[in-house]
Amino acid sequence: MHNRNISVAIIGAGASGTILAYQIMEKASQRSDSGVKVYLIEKDGDHGPGLAYKTPLSAHILNMRADTLGVLNGDPLDFVRWLKGHDDVSKASWGDLNYPPRNVYGRYLDTVLDLAVKKAALGSSSIELITGEAVDIDKNGRAFSVKMSDGGVINANSVILAPGNFPGAFLSELNGTKGYFPYPWPVSEIIENIPMDQPVCIMGAGLSAIDTLITLLENGHREKITFLSRNGLLPKVQGAAFDYQLKYVNKETIDRFLSESDKNSISFDLVKRLYMDEMEAAAGNKINWLDIFNPQESATRILEKDISRAEAGVISYQAALTASGPLTGYIWNSMSIDDRMRFDREYKTVWAVYRHPMPVINAKKILNTLKSGQLDIQQGRTSVKAGSKGGFEIDVITRLGVPFVLKTPYIINATGQEIDVTKFESKLIKRLINKGLIIAHPNGGIFVDFCTSCVKEKSGKDIHGLYALGEITRGVHFFTNGIVPNMVSSGRIADAILA
Repeated sequence: MHNRNISVAIIGAGASGTILAYQIMEKASQRSDSGVKVYLIEKDGDHGPGLAYKTPLSAHILNMRADTLGVLNGDPLDFVRWLKGHDDVSKASWGDLNYPPRNVYGRYLDTVLDLAVKKAALGSSSIELITGEAVDIDKNGRAFSVKMSDGGVINANSVILAPGNFPGAFLSELNGTKGYFPYPWPVSEIIENIPMDQPVCIMGAGLSAIDTLITLLENGHREKITFLSRNGLLPKVQGAAFDYQLKYVNKETIDRFLSESDKNSISFDLVKRLYMDEMEAAAGNKINWLDIFNPQESATRILEKDISRAEAGVISYQAALTASGPLTGYIWNSMSIDDRMRFDREYKTVWAVYRHPMPVINAKKILNTLKSGQLDIQQGRTSVKAGSKGGFEIDVITRLGVPFVLKTPYIINATGQEIDVTKFESKLIKRLINKGLIIAHPNGGIFVDFCTSCVKEKSGKDIHGLYALGEITRGVHFFTNGIVPNMVSSGRIADAILA
């Protein structure tokens, strides 16, 4: 047993922070390291699941298959085994055993945290759960002091910023206005404050909007619900999983083009072409790309076809996209910042539609509400103002340039998380930006090392001992809002801390 006297402060104890705490203790035990002290800091005192996994509604299900979300020992099937070993988890009411309720996964994350604490104790290490808000960090040579809102100070050799997700700044001018909800979570805010007999406008049409719709439906909402987004596109529907061998979007091809580039980067046009070739190879035929990027059929008809394809079995392009998942961050980081910004402007939405599909059970709920007339999907650019007699007036200009006004007493913002750290509602992040300890990345989040997630200073040099995890690294890692990529990053951070 090697006594290391390593101290680590993890700021944020949601899913990512919990997984990191476990990874540190697991790797420490593998190396026979003792004396590792982890401070797991959470503002609201609820260490473990995070907001989305604490929903009380079992109708809020995982968007990823259960057999991909295991945490322990790097085994994707661990969560499935945990489910089988817990008879108290009622499966009878689940619509699809492959997509359990999120609150069940929250219980699994609680188990992960409990195991991390026990593993620490067995190895003469420890995890201390701290309730409080971290508001500043000072660097003291090769160590750090984390300042708490109550005046306390936590000293640590390493600090990890894992603040989770922040509501988007879009429509932030409406914050505090009666009838406006800036975020779909917690669901109690929506259930307790929106009458079932009043119309509601949900900003967005992606996975967050679908969760919000389910919140309203589960509460017995009877009135009209409108999805309003720039393009009006719903996520695609997940088919069966199967293995796929990549032919074009692989590391060998990316590295070859990088070696041939005099800019040490690859262009977005090249990446786009590789993905298009890959999807056509998977499909075994040419694809009508105009229909992919600019579909003309109604949302109802598109959804009917998507459900039919998903229920028929494997969807080839999904297999290709899933297989390329582990490479996404590497490809993203291989493009220039300007090309990444172009992707965000022109293709981010359609990427999300195809790369992050919804389970069939949710798709059928949406289809039913569309067919009944309770759900309407509108698309166009918007501006919102408070109505003269209460509620809101939303000026919409469709893609065809046709203007109309949508009036609603309630708006729920489900457009997704904020990626611009300068707009995060966080005292800690604002102070770290102001003192230059973290640097905002043009593509979202902050500058970190791609491999270790070590925070970089303005000169590009690593700040030894300071790391970041989750959405705050979006500009470098791209997909940072899922369990799987954050498990990978947690492992790398744990290795760096214990090296």
